[in-house]
Amino acid sequence: MVGQGRILGLLGKNGVGKTTLIKILMGFLSPTAGTCRVLGEPSHALSSAAKRRIGLVFEGHLAYDFLSIA
Repeated sequence: MVGQGRILGLLGKNGVGKTTLIKILMGFLSPTAGTCRVLGEPSHALSSAAKRRIGLVFEGHLAYDFLSIA
């Protein structure tokens, strides 16, 4: 459990599960065992209100031709 107002960093070698953990926390994957809760909600069923409180930037970028910096 990470307490309110705390900052957590994930460190580890390639292939140890850092990205998988983030994907589970964000609800992109469901855990195969145990439970994962984010802001008190199951990570695989986050409400819109919970999602609005989360920021995530993966390495790399995704560009859409129909969007501009402005």
